[in-house]
Amino acid sequence: MKPAAYRLSKQCAPDLDGIADYLIAQNERAAKRVVAALFDAFEVLGENPEAGERRDELRAGLRVFSPRPPAHNYVICYSQTRQGVEISRVFHGARDWMQLIRRGNR
Repeated sequence: MKPAAYRLSKQCAPDLDGIADYLIAQNERAAKRVVAALFDAFEVLGENPEAGERRDELRAGLRVFSPRPPAHNYVICYSQTRQGVEISRVFHGARDWMQLIRRGNR
């Protein structure tokens, strides 16, 4: 099996924990599906680093990607690396994630 071509930033782990905790409180099975879909999207991005939309106006080299359902309410922020991609943050789309990126909450 090919090693993952993505890595998670230090800021991303708390994002994923928060997403999982919130969703588990609502519906544990749905939470597992959403988190699994996010990790599937990370794999896709690792294999296709240019799949996301460039957002250089927010941060040089930043790309954003909206995964398929059931994780379609989330925005994955990432940058290309020599090894694939680094997932910097995962935000719910209803949050003002662009402002968070501008303020340096990568």
